Amino acid sequence: MKEVGSRIDQPNTLFERVGEILKKYGAEEFLHGDNEECQKGREAYFEYFFIIGFKRLSGKDWWILQPKERFPDLLLISFTENPLSMEVLQYEHVMIPDHYKGVAEMVQNVTNKIEKKKYDTGGPCGLLVFSNNANSKTFEEKLYQTLDEIHPFTEVWTTSLEFSDSVTIKKVIVSKVRPLPVIRFEFDFNDPSLYTYQTPPTCMEQVEEGGIKFLRVKEEARNEFKKEAIRRRLRGYRGS
Repeated sequence: MKEVGSRIDQPNTLFERVGEILKKYGAEEFLHGDNEECQKGREAYFEYFFIIGFKRLSGKDWWILQPKERFPDLLLISFTENPLSMEVLQYEHVMIPDHYKGVAEMVQNVTNKIEKKKYDTGGPCGLLVFSNNANSKTFEEKLYQTLDEIHPFTEVWTTSLEFSDSVTIKKVIVSKVRPLPVIRFEFDFNDPSLYTYQTPPTCMEQVEEGGIKFLRVKEEARNEFKKEAIRRRLRGYRGS
């Protein structure tokens, strides 16, 4: 239950981080450059649009947890109230570099990530594939057709951008590739509804530490989550 005491952020904080990097380097370098800061910014960019697609599919608001551990790459939490409950999901991601031109090479990058995953993330974990490449559409179609074994991951998603030129984004495409069936979302990049802030549930509060404002689960809600975790364990013992 350590997650509920962690810092929680709006998905839009990813976009705020992107804005700072974009201002520093410009659109061309941010979207296509090899600079490490730009690469990290692109990962945040794609994470944001994945969350938007996942929100549309699940019908829930998702918030970003900020754990201290190195893994996973992305940790999401959602709340329901009356009765109070929460759901925590974790994801790792792989970025298809801009310079990868061969579709087979791009698919291999994904299968390598799956096959070489040897460490335990402590529970079910999804894989996010971010494709920032002129061949993204062909690559995703091939991945839909050929991806077979995804274990130890439990699901695979792709997120890609469609450009009208090298720096002008027209669409964002988010797809759930596995498990089947494939579900695909397309978003108009200029749709203002994609960038609205979520309304925090009543179990959360805004706090400030070191001049930084963020969200956290209220103490009484944290206590209730802990009690529920104990009740679930007790029910498990009685059923064994």
